[in-house]
Amino acid sequence: MRRKKYLMIAIVILISVTSGFISNTVQGADLDPYPVLVGLYPSAELYTSVDEINTYDADFGGDVFSIAGTFIDIESPDWFINAELAAAWNNGYIPFVNLGSGGEGIQYTAEEIANGALDAAIRNWANLFEFFANGLYEDRRAFIAPLQENNGGYASYSGDPENFIKAYLRIQQIFLEEGVPEDSVSWVYAPNGWHNATTGYPFEEGYPGDSAVDVVAFSSFNWGDCWTYTDSQGFEKLYKPYLDRMRVMAPGKPIMIAEIGSVTEGLDRGAWFQDISVNWKIPLLIMMISCVNSLIIVYQQAAMRD
Repeated sequence: MRRKKYLMIAIVILISVTSGFISNTVQGADLDPYPVLVGLYPSAELYTSVDEINTYDADFGGDVFSIAGTFIDIESPDWFINAELAAAWNNGYIPFVNLGSGGEGIQYTAEEIANGALDAAIRNWANLFEFFANGLYEDRRAFIAPLQENNGGYASYSGDPENFIKAYLRIQQIFLEEGVPEDSVSWVYAPNGWHNATTGYPFEEGYPGDSAVDVVAFSSFNWGDCWTYTDSQGFEKLYKPYLDRMRVMAPGKPIMIAEIGSVTEGLDRGAWFQDISVNWKIPLLIMMISCVNSLIIVYQQAAMRD
């Protein structure tokens, strides 16, 4: 059984769920305080940087973070897949895997993936994960988000929601065929909140359906004054519209903020994080925080531990 973890950030009590996974009893429940799983991305790969999470966890007093985030491609080498999964689990965290494609050099479209171009690599990934899940002394598990940020318009698999859905389902089917225990994966649909109006699409169009998704997610980031066309935005613009749309798209599903963070250019980042923190009033939220961009803000606002 995984650890329960407690942390208050501003006035939001962040409570992880027993086993680190989604409990059916809390989905859709009207609970106060609201149960939240808290995760963290280190500044580099988990296998080299997981101690960053451990250090911040210790600074909080321990037992704070439940999830360790990572980006692994379908085509990634075996050693890297194994190292990332092990680094998370062996340090007491559930892996949250953004399962992308293209980082190894060849760019694949959603249609190509849907038609089997990566089947061999997906089967290899599934076999490695099946070995990971069936641990010698314990069953292991992970959150897996196939082809994350599919709708933004900047990935090779963007712009084609119909084939994205087919590719997402194909990945799931191959995992099933390769013997991956069904309860070892919590499948995440993880688009971007914003999308390019020309090359992307609204995330609703790529939703694979309730039967194929355990958790719905989106990424949204405050870019402040980084560019001439951006400015600092708060909860009402960066998060509320997407949360509202996801509630309509997938009623009762847990919602994950797959990537949350802010730059410092043009704003007080501490005040920004405090401002948005009071608004996470949904029955079940999973918050993944970028170590580089917002961890210190969380640390500064930690007010109470149970």
